[in-house]
Amino acid sequence: MKLIHAIFLFVFLFHFHGYAQTIIRGNLKIGNPHQTQILKTVRGDRFIGSVMYIDSSGYFFRLKNKAIVHFESINVTSISVVKRKDLRPENAILEKSEHLMLLPTAFMLKKGEGEYFNQMLVFHSFNYGLTNKINAGVGLLALPSGVIGWSSVKSSLLNTRYANWSVGSLVSLGKDFNHDEIQDMRAFLPFTSFTIGHRKTYINFSFSKGIAGFEGEAREWTPLLYALGAKIDVGKKSGLSLEINNFFIDEATINYLIGYSHHGKKSALYLGFFIGDKDFLFPMCSYTRMLQFN
Repeated sequence: MKLIHAIFLFVFLFHFHGYAQTIIRGNLKIGNPHQTQILKTVRGDRFIGSVMYIDSSGYFFRLKNKAIVHFESINVTSISVVKRKDLRPENAILEKSEHLMLLPTAFMLKKGEGEYFNQMLVFHSFNYGLTNKINAGVGLLALPSGVIGWSSVKSSLLNTRYANWSVGSLVSLGKDFNHDEIQDMRAFLPFTSFTIGHRKTYINFSFSKGIAGFEGEAREWTPLLYALGAKIDVGKKSGLSLEINNFFIDEATINYLIGYSHHGKKSALYLGFFIGDKDFLFPMCSYTRMLQFN
């Protein structure tokens, strides 16, 4: 069962409104579509356009595509007047990615957003925002010792400025090549994640406990799987992260991941080290690409 535990936990780790006073910066002109403004929400989202109308419920904001969107006042943190020449593209990875190097978080992709994730060329996953509160994903892990594919669903239960909570489940099927005959593997892993902070600086807790086993054999409950992580930005395009988990659960080891990330407009590169018990250490590299489908 050691291989099953390690592979299924590997998959789990990879996968996966408060009140605020709006701050106005600059000489805000209402109803002027020629004035460029940036509206930021409590979720960290950033919209470019112009405020066309204000009432007791909030702001009617005209986007660059001329669509008018209503934002409730409690969900808007700031509106800033800027010059078009001073605009800089927001870092898509910093604002939208829903994971650390390995650890799933409670952050969600929005409707129509996609995220491709590759780790060490052997792990591939794709997550998609079905709605702002429901994400779905598929993936494949190919190793000399086995191959496993999975699908997952994650739902947001809490989404405030500094606290997020999500729950989900992962179903996986695989092949184990370590026996005389190739054996089928199956697993079902419910999981939950708690994230405290905002997208650029936060700490995260994730837990899972499920059932795994070989085809034709009795399924076994996995031990409680847990992971703790933290992230902080150290520059406009770089960040540091630390993760702790019980990856190799058969040996009851505690493992550490220390990483550095460099972000572009739509992609990010993660470099770091996996440090386990008994002087076990190896370098890690992963790549993330954000996609937009709407």
